[in-house]
Amino acid sequence: MKGIKWTGECAVNLFLLLISTFYLSYSLANYDIGSLRMPEEGFMPMLVGAGSVLISAVLTVQAFRGKGDAQNVKFNISWPRFFLLLGISLAYALLLNTLGYMLASFLFLLAVLRIAGVEGWNKPLCISLGCSVAFYIIFKVALGVMLPSGFLGL
Repeated sequence: MKGIKWTGECAVNLFLLLISTFYLSYSLANYDIGSLRMPEEGFMPMLVGAGSVLISAVLTVQAFRGKGDAQNVKFNISWPRFFLLLGISLAYALLLNTLGYMLASFLFLLAVLRIAGVEGWNKPLCISLGCSVAFYIIFKVALGVMLPSGFLGL
């Protein structure tokens, strides 16, 4: 086909499209969606999957047409910071049930913000606390989602 050039951007976007499609199909096959008025556990994964498929499909088409923006992207990564974030994410997943949602999320967000370079302690503390409490209220109180309470019982 004329005008199609296989690039790394094409490969990455096609991979993301495949992963998104798998995620969407898995969530549709394994979880109940419910309705807009009474959403069930599969509603949010369905929305995330559908959005991911749509976005990655558009980006894949753009990449194959040579209209992607990968040539403008500069990949400059701090590998120690990357692996630190990866380790903190793993620790969060492993400690979520033990510490409970509130404490684990607060500590995780605080660590991520500090690693990201947010200056001082007041701003990261306020953002971490605010986000943890806000998501707790949204999911636990408003939507009735079961969240790990941990050893503190929160």
